[in-house]
Amino acid sequence: MTVNDQRGVVSRRGLLRLFGAAVGSTPLLAACDGSRPFAPARRPVARIASAPGVAAGTITLGSIYPLTGPAAGYASVVQTMDAYFKKVNDDGGINGRTVRFLVEDDQYSPVNTLPLAKKLMEQDQVFALVGDLGTTTTSAIADYTTSRRTPLLFVVSGSDVWGDVSKYPYAVGLQVPYPAEGRALGRYITGAWPGNKVGLLYQNDDFGREYLACKETLGANNPFVGEETYDAPARDLSQQVKNLRAKGAQVVILIATAKPAGLALKAAADLGWKPNIVMSSVAEDGSVFGLAGGTANVEGVISDTWQRSYDDGSPEVQAVKDLLAKYAPQVQFAQSPVTGYIVALLVVESLRRAGPNPTRESLMGAAESFRNFAVPQLLPGSVVSTSKTDHSPVKSLQLTRATNGRFVPFGSLVS
Repeated sequence: MTVNDQRGVVSRRGLLRLFGAAVGSTPLLAACDGSRPFAPARRPVARIASAPGVAAGTITLGSIYPLTGPAAGYASVVQTMDAYFKKVNDDGGINGRTVRFLVEDDQYSPVNTLPLAKKLMEQDQVFALVGDLGTTTTSAIADYTTSRRTPLLFVVSGSDVWGDVSKYPYAVGLQVPYPAEGRALGRYITGAWPGNKVGLLYQNDDFGREYLACKETLGANNPFVGEETYDAPARDLSQQVKNLRAKGAQVVILIATAKPAGLALKAAADLGWKPNIVMSSVAEDGSVFGLAGGTANVEGVISDTWQRSYDDGSPEVQAVKDLLAKYAPQVQFAQSPVTGYIVALLVVESLRRAGPNPTRESLMGAAESFRNFAVPQLLPGSVVSTSKTDHSPVKSLQLTRATNGRFVPFGSLVS
């Protein structure tokens, strides 16, 4: 292509050199009237179908959730994600594309999760799976998604599995790894209740077992007297609680999701037994007070969190409430929507960074590109950082104590 000027013919390349129009450069020629330098208009990038799930006007994402079953209380995580994507679409989408979001219900059973992942990926042709919940359920599909080089991003699970980049290079976790959280809880017990005998009640799967790292930081003055387990669908934990009382436990480490945690706390209250209780962060939800039979049965329980509390009254949490009020008014506001908001924010930011015509490789590169990235709904002072060798985005937690019907943070951030 050539352009005519008064001196004859100038090549397109020569004209670009004159104007300094290489990408990101500053134009060299000023306008004749002395106004601002002339800047050649950039051509918009044409949107193309650059990968499965990426069309000229849409990006199709998928997620697998316990919309029903024993962990249905976490459905509000994915419902909040959906609300966030709707807002993004109303605001113009991501690099000109709107998000199409497909959700399947695995009922918190790993037997169901893999067939649903195959449906989403092979039939629905999703670009990526985002925000899937559960250690055991999502682990059931990790080999499959890896074999297809499909991003499995910001899994709502603290399993150490997601940090194993050599095994699962296309998976990225979200929260503080469970073993690290367990060790932090063990250290607290040693400092707060030296000499107390410790018992453990945990979910009998990979999720529960990863917390056994808590034993590593129990001091010699805190003898371990035994452990009890339960299966995820359990509806009664009274026998396990009775067994721990019979073993002489003065401190109980309770590793559970919100519903079984509430059942265990109610069982202890029904027995009139009041041991010191330390509870996993995944059970720290407003629903646990009702499940436990009232706020008095939860009072004093120690837990921890990696995100702002849903009832802290901050503008950052108000933003989540405002989102739900407009896009998902049926969702009851508690801790899980805050989690969903964080996940969706990170997904959208990753898609923006992946470029105007994203591929699965560029999306993974984007998910690995966070450097001290501030997410307002995390704890004050906490940031998100990832790299090619670090797929654990959130690295800070803070201890909390149940006080008058809410979990109140105390102490400093633990990294």
